[in-house]
Amino acid sequence: MYYLLKNIKKYYNIFNYPFWIIFIGGLSILNFYIYPIIDARRNIGKGSTGDDAMILASKSLMSTGKLYDLMIDAKTPISPGPAWVIFNAPFSIFDLYFLLSPFYLLIILLVIRKFFGNLKTNLFTYYLFCSVIAFELFFNGHDMLPFSLAFTSLSILINKVLTEKTNISISIILGLLLGICSTSRIVFFFIPLIFFILLKPYNYKNAIVLFVVSFLICLFFNIYYFLINDFYQPIHLLFKGKHLLSDYGFLLGITGFCLFNYFLFKKLITTNVNWYFIIAITFSIVTIPFSIGDLIHQNFNFTEWEGANYLVITIPHFIIYFIDKLNIKKRPSRLGRSF
Repeated sequence: MYYLLKNIKKYYNIFNYPFWIIFIGGLSILNFYIYPIIDARRNIGKGSTGDDAMILASKSLMSTGKLYDLMIDAKTPISPGPAWVIFNAPFSIFDLYFLLSPFYLLIILLVIRKFFGNLKTNLFTYYLFCSVIAFELFFNGHDMLPFSLAFTSLSILINKVLTEKTNISISIILGLLLGICSTSRIVFFFIPLIFFILLKPYNYKNAIVLFVVSFLICLFFNIYYFLINDFYQPIHLLFKGKHLLSDYGFLLGITGFCLFNYFLFKKLITTNVNWYFIIAITFSIVTIPFSIGDLIHQNFNFTEWEGANYLVITIPHFIIYFIDKLNIKKRPSRLGRSF
């Protein structure tokens, strides 16, 4: 992988073709056959419960509207938050859940193609699926990969669109989508604040609108479904984090996160800051301790290491950071501008 990055100019003509279109088409076809096979493993006590959480919550939405009056089992509450579940409910309701990961992969590849060109889109696709975690989550239906791809797509759009001229309508639309992503897990409530801090030096008005809209969406959906459910299942993640890290570890993690964001606010906010690297590091401060804590809790049993899923959140941002640093200008595709 390092050799490819170092010598990318030699292979420009090859990588400038839109191979990513063929790749996503092939993955979608494969997922149509592979996902049901992996999903069937739950009948023998194996497989992921990530897809079950999204599907059960969507069924609850259709039957009672509460989202969280069904549980996967007695020991496994539903983790995905309300607005995220509602936004993606059509995939479950119309039995198209196998398209959830391909849909968000298509979205991010179109966004990268728009702003970075075919070569960097191909590189992103290649490096993303060099990750075993991303490959596994794509086929087992876990929503953490779709969240990561949606979140990174919004990050690119906010960076490329809202940092320039003031655009209130686009800020509202992106704020709505960012708020939906922020509800995907209750521990991601800080997402609107991070983007406000990053966007403020570029365009204060856009930053205010984006923050207010996304924060209100996140707040409203969490409070509303907390009030109408006897047990608001996504809240178990707060207790799970405390359990995995112990009281001291949990406190240390929160302190480190707050100190980093203070440092981010005071020292790193300039027009030259690398947007994607900062977001990746910010999330790593949250996800890595929980991931390692879960591995320790599982006695280093890697087959039961659910915490590895948390690591996929930062992978797309790190990849974007590295390919963004490549000093190669976007050129038109050899197959025409239509791509």
